Amino acid sequence: MTRLEFLKETIEYYMEDPSRRGYNHDMAQCAYLDENGNKCAVGRMLNEYALGKYGDVGLCASDLLKDMDFDLEGHFKKEYLTLLSNDDDIQTLLDEVQQLHDLESTWDDFNCAKDTLDRLKLEDYEIEYALSVFTECYNRRYNK
Repeated sequence: MTRLEFLKETIEYYMEDPSRRGYNHDMAQCAYLDENGNKCAVGRMLNEYALGKYGDVGLCASDLLKDMDFDLEGHFKKEYLTLLSNDDDIQTLLDEVQQLHDLESTWDDFNCAKDTLDRLKLEDYEIEYALSVFTECYNRRYNK
């Protein structure tokens, strides 16, 4: 899986149903795994072992990686290992996707999605691609 495929998959998943976003209401923050079984963008990448260990822990993605001592194979699903192991800066990638996921307005308002993407440390072509995916999803949602 490439970075663009990962962005597309993540955007489409949450645009289809924003209520799938993992959220811990007690802690008032997103969760890798919430009490309803919903997962955040990074949580969707974690294997069952990692979800059991970190599901309700309030760590940002970069701190999560450090806590797991960067043991990708022991904590992430196989389909994401190529993406993560080939990325020079997986901490930034995961932190950026986590930020994209965490802002609720991203999933309801195209301008907020654009503002969120503009703040992320993504390459210009990644932002353009993500915006095109958001546009397609918004058009499907609102039958435009």
